[in-house]
Parts: sequence; C-alpha cells; structure tokens
Amino acid sequence: MVVLLFTRWGSVRLGPNDSRPEYSNQAWFAMLFTAGMGIGLVYYAVSEPVSHFLEPPTGQGGTAEAARAAMNYTFYH
Repeated sequence: MVVLLFTRWGSVRLGPNDSRPEYSNQAWFAMLFTAGMGIGLVYYAVSEPVSHFLEPPTGQGGTAEAARAAMNYTFYH
C-alpha cells in the first residue's frame, strides 16, 4: 500500500475532478496515529493484567497474590 503512494496511482482522485481533500495529510496522520494508540491502549489495558494474573513470573497463577502482582507489573510497565 505504501508503494502505491509513490506511483502514479497515488495521485488518483476519488470523486469529481474539482474536489479537494476534506482533511490534510497532517490531519490524516494524526487520526491514524490516535486510532492506533487508542486500540493499543484498549487492548493492552485488559490483556496485560489478565496475562500476568494467569501466568505470573513467580508463584501460582489465579490467586489473590497473583492478582496483586499482576496489577503491580502492569502499573510498573
């Protein structure tokens, strides 16, 4: 996909010939970056503590101590 940007296909207009982009390149970059960061935060906010809870580096998984350690590891990370 990135290669297409640097070929003649990268300047193809979607819409009438006199149409202009609604958003600038900087706005597109900001929106894509924010969406990527957002989904990463939403996903890892749940999966990382659960992963540490089920399989802690030390001790038995699934215990109250593992839950405390999982949150400590998550906050530290």
